[in-house]
Amino acid sequence: MFFYIVIGITNMIILASMMYVYGRAATVQEHRILDVTFTDEQLEDEDIGLIAEHFKKIHGGILLAGFVSQFLLIFLHKYMSLFLLFYIIWMVGIMAADMGWFIRMHREMYALKVRKGYTCGSGQIIRVDTRVSTQENKMAVSGWWFVPVFLSGFLILNVPQARTMFNDLVAVILFLMPFGTKIMFWLIYRYFVKKKNKVYCENEVANYECSRITKYYYSLALVAAAYIDSAAMLMLQYSYMKECNAWTFVMTVFFILELSVCALIMIVGMMVRKKRRDVLRESDEKEILADDDYYWAKGWYENPWDNNLFVQDRMNTMHFTLNFAKPAAKIIVAAVAAVFAAASIWLVAMFFLFDFQEMHIEMTQDSIVLEAPMYDRTIPVDEIEEAELLSDLPEDEYIRINGTATDSYLLGHFKDGQGQKCMIYYYRGCQPVLKIVTGKEIYYCSSKDDGTIEEIYNELCRKDD
Repeated sequence: MFFYIVIGITNMIILASMMYVYGRAATVQEHRILDVTFTDEQLEDEDIGLIAEHFKKIHGGILLAGFVSQFLLIFLHKYMSLFLLFYIIWMVGIMAADMGWFIRMHREMYALKVRKGYTCGSGQIIRVDTRVSTQENKMAVSGWWFVPVFLSGFLILNVPQARTMFNDLVAVILFLMPFGTKIMFWLIYRYFVKKKNKVYCENEVANYECSRITKYYYSLALVAAAYIDSAAMLMLQYSYMKECNAWTFVMTVFFILELSVCALIMIVGMMVRKKRRDVLRESDEKEILADDDYYWAKGWYENPWDNNLFVQDRMNTMHFTLNFAKPAAKIIVAAVAAVFAAASIWLVAMFFLFDFQEMHIEMTQDSIVLEAPMYDRTIPVDEIEEAELLSDLPEDEYIRINGTATDSYLLGHFKDGQGQKCMIYYYRGCQPVLKIVTGKEIYYCSSKDDGTIEEIYNELCRKDD
């Protein structure tokens, strides 16, 4: 159930993000509409409004179709492979449809601008604002605030169970993940601190204040995001090391904390834009429009004279995009797409085996053979220390280490409520269950074939005699 709750929340986040990003694009933001720059006088053109309204109408229809179609997932809950396949198609399809529609209408808006000969900006040379340039490194929150969050990644090593963590792949991944996220936050922080200050108007004081607002609040948000992420990761690491049983609660809190990072950055972005507008309005200076639409005309950034591979996105200043005039940009996109496609195919194929290749148990002359997708095992009879016939799988909160758990079956490595590791080959609703204990592992097995489990248990009892 928790898995489906997470999927539902994720879907809402995807749809809400699309509504926010592309919905805002159809309204005037910093003299741009559908990411095309116009002056105040030009924005009064009725044709501009008609294109924006047409975009909004289809954009809303795409979001509605995505919201309604997600409920088809309910009918696939018994088959994880089909569920995953449909979910990937749904996610990629809805995002591609909305992005493709935006690019199409952006190009139409730009074509209108070119056709009507609209230009922006005065063309005059703006003198260098020395006050802004000399104090640009003093505008942001100090980067030393990242040192404690980097060091916090080592706190989990104080937990006694962490001494054996490097024997557990999941624990190693959980240990390394926080460092990856902190490096990402720090690199974005460095970008905002070091990037060239933008000239907003001809007033030096207003320029300084706008630059200070941008760098201070974005750097503060990134530092805060790093601390929130550290708290979330420490909680997850500690819960895993201490073999916590309340994983539903832990994962809920973890996702709430990580979502709060996204919400924080989004709120700060809106606040920065509002504060900049207030400063320019109070200074009574007309904002200088930088018309670089030519490099964004295709719906993405393509500037062969810009040496930067990564540039700030115009629609969301906390996002980054690629300069597609660089061959490396196309290579990166192709590589990411290839990795995503390969991972998707592999996951769907793996779960297809789980869903449609049945688990099988049989007893040979000297061993018990368990056959299941990716979890074939052979248990020598002489290694079995205990065998017990149970009416059903013991009621407990089993934590999946690796494997799969659906409404139909449990398969793979698990931990029970007491932290005892076990392997489960269990069809829900199929009883009895054979419990096998060896010196290395505990197994719980059931079968769809009536009488199979009882026959194996009786055979084990005869061999024991």
